Amino acid sequence: RISSSRLLDLTTIHRFTRPIHELVKLIHDSFPNLVDLGEDWVFDFSKTGTADSTGETPQIYIVGSVGEAAQTAIAIAEERNERTRNDERVAVIAAGVDELEALQASLAESGRGSHHVTVMESRDDVELLNYSRKSVVVGAAEFCAGLQFAHVVALAFSRGEVGRSAGTSAERASLSDLYLAVTRGERSLTLVT
Repeated sequence: RISSSRLLDLTTIHRFTRPIHELVKLIHDSFPNLVDLGEDWVFDFSKTGTADSTGETPQIYIVGSVGEAAQTAIAIAEERNERTRNDERVAVIAAGVDELEALQASLAESGRGSHHVTVMESRDDVELLNYSRKSVVVGAAEFCAGLQFAHVVALAFSRGEVGRSAGTSAERASLSDLYLAVTRGERSLTLVT
């Protein structure tokens, strides 16, 4: 039996490096409290820090079309995969179903070999990762929830103007998927849009 308790805020983030933390903080601060869940859910990101102050600055690529975005994301991930150690994973994470479909179409068109790419088509496909050490993992953000990868290429398409007053369900879902995708990266993060 616990005789007394106290509230403890854990403020050191261990899942990613400082540069990724700074981008996540920027996204969080740019779209605060899209849905008011009450006082218990208010989170002050400014009080957090990271245990790892090293790391690469996140890169952002802006391209002209959906197809080009998918091809660019896969090419970046494959190049990164060639340079990684065997104990590191590279993932292309789609911030939505449309993005995942574009990635799958791009993979089919290019004829990239299945031994270098592991496609997660559902949350149940996490088990596939046990058999794919040196492949590029491709999946939607919702399928990668709870997972971490050394290097992430996040693919997010613009769906029009999303501002501080983002309030529709689709806008909230899009921002949530983007947030989920970028927070999967541990050491490096690239955003292709």
